[in-house]
Amino acid sequence: MGILTDSMGRLREEIDALRRKRSLAGTELQRQSAERRAAVMALRTSFSRDRARAHRSWFGPTASERRAAEMHRLAAQELERRRAEEAYALAKAEQERRQAEEAQALAKAEQERRQAEEAQALAKAEQERRQAEEAEALEKAEQARRLAEEARAEEEARLDAEAPEASEHEPDSPAGQPGPEPDRSGARHHRKHKRQGSN
Repeated sequence: MGILTDSMGRLREEIDALRRKRSLAGTELQRQSAERRAAVMALRTSFSRDRARAHRSWFGPTASERRAAEMHRLAAQELERRRAEEAYALAKAEQERRQAEEAQALAKAEQERRQAEEAQALAKAEQERRQAEEAEALEKAEQARRLAEEARAEEEARLDAEAPEASEHEPDSPAGQPGPEPDRSGARHHRKHKRQGSN
């Protein structure tokens, strides 16, 4: 039984070692297959690229390449058109904004000019009214002065006319003696008070 057990254990170990080697060999085979497959694909891709370049050199681009180039050109044109439209819209909006600002500034300047003209007209009218009032006051003062002078002249004329009548009513002086001079101081004093009252 000991020899058989040892033989079976040894055989078991050999089987496990062979299984591990087979697994490692399979893994290595898969890796090498993948590497060779990648190398073959790279070689085919390089060959296809070289053949396409040769074909393009001899016969020009293919139909698919021409379609792709045309689509690319159309896309670039569309992009340029959109950019141009956006730039035009921005320029137009900026121009309208500037025009609106200029119109607003002109309207404000016109309003200020009208207000200045109205203020100037009001000031001129006020000045003319004051001048008219002053002229009217001066005219009234001149008229009052003239009336006072006329009244004073009339009063002086009346007093001068009354003075001879008073001298005629005085009694005659004795013969050979001159009569007393008529006293005109009262009349002069009365005229002086009238003049002061009128002034």
